[in-house]
Amino acid sequence: MKKLSVIAVLVAVGLVGGFAFAKSMSVPWFVDNAPAAAFYPPTTGTVAIIYLHNNLATPKECTIQYFNENGIEMVLPPGGNTFSIPALSTVAFRPVAYDPASVPGGSESDTALLIPNRPTTDGKKNGALVIAWQGEATDVQGILQQGQYISKTAAHYVGKLDANLVTSYATLLPPGGG
Repeated sequence: MKKLSVIAVLVAVGLVGGFAFAKSMSVPWFVDNAPAAAFYPPTTGTVAIIYLHNNLATPKECTIQYFNENGIEMVLPPGGNTFSIPALSTVAFRPVAYDPASVPGGSESDTALLIPNRPTTDGKKNGALVIAWQGEATDVQGILQQGQYISKTAAHYVGKLDANLVTSYATLLPPGGG
């Protein structure tokens, strides 16, 4: 009985065995309504590109969940929410558009094309997402980059701008707990 007590205490404090808890990162809001092959910065609409880097020497399996503006999950088909990031690699994907890099102006590699897109059954091309994986918080790093083109002919800019305007920003996506 004494041996079982010692083993129970060691497991409780993590000295025997290990547990891989799920870690995650989220994109609190994105807009990705520019057409495919829109280049970056786009000439119309807004392009969102999410970069994920795998810090491990082995591929990292991840899951993705999308949410609309009301926090309701945009359900992907069963088993359709997983993807893999190659070892020591970065993958850049658009969360809504299927945008193969093989087409001029496209931005997604063959690997990125395998990351599930946000369902647009509600007719929208925006939302939030959560990416999760088993392991350590430092296994995956991420950045969201968005770029938008605003024409000087837009009604509220007529006569106010001498040139078209492009806005662009990038945000680091810190990992969350499990």
